[in-house]
Amino acid sequence: MITGYSGIPYKSKGRSLIGVDCWGLVRLVFSKEADIELPLHTEIDPSEGLKAARALKDALTSETWLEVKYDPLPFDVVLMRNDYRAGGIATHVGIMVFPQILLQTETATGSYLMELSDPSIQCRLDGIYRHRELDQ
Repeated sequence: MITGYSGIPYKSKGRSLIGVDCWGLVRLVFSKEADIELPLHTEIDPSEGLKAARALKDALTSETWLEVKYDPLPFDVVLMRNDYRAGGIATHVGIMVFPQILLQTETATGSYLMELSDPSIQCRLDGIYRHRELDQ
């Protein structure tokens, strides 16, 4: 069970409990809970739009990750578009911590839990990915 990560402050390019951005949060959970060290990807900055989208998509579609079509599990990474409009670019990630519960971080709120079925997530959903080391 993944717990204890709600309320971490948002920090651009943050990679620790002091503060995290969205990739930093995913990386932190993988490191502490699954003993898997993900790349730092400090070049990923959501404010850089297209560059961030390419870096995230390249990272999550590499041979290290498998796309999940159904029934996401804890540690699956959710890739989301940056806004609610169709055609937005995917610059945001969160991590599944319970069945149907997503942990994510935002600038204004820090990290928090949200249901994957929430309309504000569903309309932004770009893909869900599972690390190969966790595909049992």
